[in-house]
Amino acid sequence: MKLNKKKIILIGQNCWFVDSFLFFKECGYEIIMIKTLNHVDWFKSNYDIIESIGGQIVYYESNYSFLDGLGLNNKTIVIGGGYFSGGINSLECLEKCSLEELEILYQISKFNYQYHRNAFIVRYFNGDSGFSSSYIADFFGKKIKYVDLLVFDNVNLQEFVTNNVEVAKNKKFIIGWIETPLRRFVSVGCSKC
Repeated sequence: MKLNKKKIILIGQNCWFVDSFLFFKECGYEIIMIKTLNHVDWFKSNYDIIESIGGQIVYYESNYSFLDGLGLNNKTIVIGGGYFSGGINSLECLEKCSLEELEILYQISKFNYQYHRNAFIVRYFNGDSGFSSSYIADFFGKKIKYVDLLVFDNVNLQEFVTNNVEVAKNKKFIIGWIETPLRRFVSVGCSKC
């Protein structure tokens, strides 16, 4: 990893449009994806996609010895999130991934804070998020303590999280998507685009 280069660090493979990060690569960002121990089968190919656009895969180590090697600085954006199953039975297949990714985001954000690295830390949500109890909401709040920005894909989800997670009430947030299809991929072969 190059020092002082703009970079985006993605935690896990859980993106619907991971190729949208090609835009950032073309704008001079180094793209890094942390490979988690748990995964969801339908997103497994995202690691290959990131490598195909010139990104780098960093392997997660449970002792977090990889944190210093990430080279966090004020030109780094760390993105973690997507769904959070929060003990909801219908989202049980996502539980291990969402907990692991949340823990990695917490460890990176805590390291960033403690060592004054000044990276910008983002936790994004999609509609497959929820909390089955106040205990889970409080647990989640502890894990986003050092996050700089929350991104929600809709107002209802934003209201749900900020009403149930105390620490979220004091965080900056935006409504939007972290990743979306690039126009060039959507408009190929479309006479109306």
